[in-house]
Amino acid sequence: MNAKEAHTVYGWEDVTTKKLLLYYNQLSIMVVIMDFNEYQKLAIKSALYKNIDVSGSKLNLEKSGNITPKALEHLWYPVIGLSGEVGEILNKIQKYWRDGKNVNAEELKGELGDVLWYLSTLATELDLKLDDIASYNITKLEDRLKRNKISGSGDNR
Repeated sequence: MNAKEAHTVYGWEDVTTKKLLLYYNQLSIMVVIMDFNEYQKLAIKSALYKNIDVSGSKLNLEKSGNITPKALEHLWYPVIGLSGEVGEILNKIQKYWRDGKNVNAEELKGELGDVLWYLSTLATELDLKLDDIASYNITKLEDRLKRNKISGSGDNR
């Protein structure tokens, strides 16, 4: 499958060198490797919030960066969805502890994909990029490792 076919079939605006596209005709499997920002752009296209138009939405933050009460309308759906999907993962693990039921990695992969979608949508609503969030988090963790503060609790350790 070439870039033009990918655009036609999947609606991708472009297929860049950052996006590795492999198509196995005999298996009919497509593997797409992308970065977080590309995922975020694609994920928001499928966001359908009841009574809220999210197309091209950006939160109107106060100058302090605080979220206005009006802007919170855009956060309810992804926040509740995110907690629900995390709850589904917890339920699968809880059933192992309670009933000894096996936990299937492929099922968890699907749930983790849903968690990623809601996280991505929430980040988009906050006008944050997933790549920036991931980089910030790794920098924070590396600093804690260097200072031997990886264990414990609290944000400021």
